[in-house]
Amino acid sequence: MFPKPASVQKLSQTPLFFDENFFDTFPLETDSAAPDLYYGQKPAGTAGGGRGMGCCTILHHGGPTASSSVPYKSGHALSGGINMGFDDGHVELVKLKNLWTYTWHLNWNPAKVKGH
Repeated sequence: MFPKPASVQKLSQTPLFFDENFFDTFPLETDSAAPDLYYGQKPAGTAGGGRGMGCCTILHHGGPTASSSVPYKSGHALSGGINMGFDDGHVELVKLKNLWTYTWHLNWNPAKVKGH
């Protein structure tokens, strides 16, 4: 996502560690939220899997925590949030609806973000 540490330009806006359902993720501006906010997006290599933003759209904090399936349809409000650590060392609770406002890769372009 960043070819070298020095290419990170917005340290306080660049996610480094965060709640997710897989060990790595590579979000793109055009990624959708997971179809289920309990399970998140299935890991790469599985049917319907990938490594995008859907791996992070899980109800972990900031409201009722999911204890079973929570279907999500694009265009509806995303509730809840995840804990996220940033490249500058700070940690914060990030609402799921705001995940697309951070700098996930070197050439992140907010103009490409579509409704989720």
